[in-house]
Amino acid sequence: MLGIGEELIPVVPPDGSVATDWAYPIGNDLISQLSDSAKSDLLAVSNIGTAITSVIEKALERIDELSNFTTFLLDGTQLNNLANGSSVTYTISNTGDSPLVRLVIILGSITPTPGAKIVISNGIDAYELSLSTGASVKRLEFNALPASFVSSFTITNNSGVVLNASGNSIVVVSL
Repeated sequence: MLGIGEELIPVVPPDGSVATDWAYPIGNDLISQLSDSAKSDLLAVSNIGTAITSVIEKALERIDELSNFTTFLLDGTQLNNLANGSSVTYTISNTGDSPLVRLVIILGSITPTPGAKIVISNGIDAYELSLSTGASVKRLEFNALPASFVSSFTITNNSGVVLNASGNSIVVVSL
């Protein structure tokens, strides 16, 4: 933890971390193993409304089944209407045997201001990813984080705007 007068300065996240406008890539090797109905369920993500949680849960179940990854869907509604400069805290008590995790944050459609960022911090380390300023759903992927990072971490909205009232999701995947 920080001492008096010390400031936590976010750094570039681990290699492979990205922030993009909406994209939910599912590899062809996984798609080819799914039934036609499962494919359509996974790929029908054009409407990021209330059905997104259901679609993500189905996708996570399939990923668990096909790849031996452990996935966690956190309560993304805590990000709903999160004011600029505000934070929310999440905890995961057990990420399994994996030493690394991937943290994926999907933000409902927003139009960030120039210089917009989302910061994640566990009180010791902080990572930030920049957001594009176009109006769209945003996907942030913090790759290869130590599993201990997500035992208790915060997400800070530095987008310059209030986050959308819906369509926010957070997924943690043990690597």
